Amino acid sequence: MGKKETALASALARARWSNATAEERAENSRQLAAARWENSTPEERKAAATAAAKARWAKTKKKNREADKKA
Repeated sequence: MGKKETALASALARARWSNATAEERAENSRQLAAARWENSTPEERKAAATAAAKARWAKTKKKNREADKKA
């Protein structure tokens, strides 16, 4: 695909995304994540899983700090 075709495809995707409902966006995001996961190497998968775990831990730490402040 050339640059013009890629730009057109990106513009169409942005238009569809901006007109999509929240449910459609969520489903599209899930499908894209699944496709990325299937096409990734084991190293990429490990890095993605590590990043997700770190993000969850950071969110938990933030909630705990806020709870400590309120206590």
